[in-house]
Amino acid sequence: MKGGFSGFHVIGPVTARAPSVAKLTRPGNSPGSRALSVIVILEWTFSPPGYFEEPVHMTREAYGMTIADGKVEARVDSSVFDTDSSIRQSLHEALNDRFLGVQLLTHRPYQLSGPTMTRLHPDGRRDRFIELESGEIKLSGETLDIQVRDKDGNVLMETRRERVHRKGDLAELVEEYRAKDAVLASLLRSYRAAVRDPDNELVEVGASR
Repeated sequence: MKGGFSGFHVIGPVTARAPSVAKLTRPGNSPGSRALSVIVILEWTFSPPGYFEEPVHMTREAYGMTIADGKVEARVDSSVFDTDSSIRQSLHEALNDRFLGVQLLTHRPYQLSGPTMTRLHPDGRRDRFIELESGEIKLSGETLDIQVRDKDGNVLMETRRERVHRKGDLAELVEEYRAKDAVLASLLRSYRAAVRDPDNELVEVGASR
């Protein structure tokens, strides 16, 4: 065909392979320009494992975090992690703030480890960075819960559900304001010290004044 378009010729087979990790859109990129990215995974352990009683899932602008069964996992795009040298410490402090908030309600000690780091590559390969540290675990008795139902079996009151909601609300408040309020930060430090050292509880609390 003269002066026209002759069409395309396929030279060989064309195959598509699904990526091993989710595609992430970096700030400023359009959906059509998405690229596979390395994901930085930070992990903590804590005790008692049921400190929050139910799994906690958080989504923030720079990361996502899950708290459940004595373990915490935060996932951060490497493009964000590598350009912010303080993000690892900031995440640890924000996580600890949530524990401090729950502690105000439970008056129970907790142990939170430092974070370990893993880099998850698009091909599924993992680079692990492990830091070992010593610590101690203290356990105390469990809370007795009450559930009230009407004659039809409907739940009218459940102490566990109410307590879980209070934990979540207070944890959010402490995470938001602890770094902004020096007095609150001091009170939380003293309260935590008092819980960890009950023999000197009044001395520790009084030291915050």
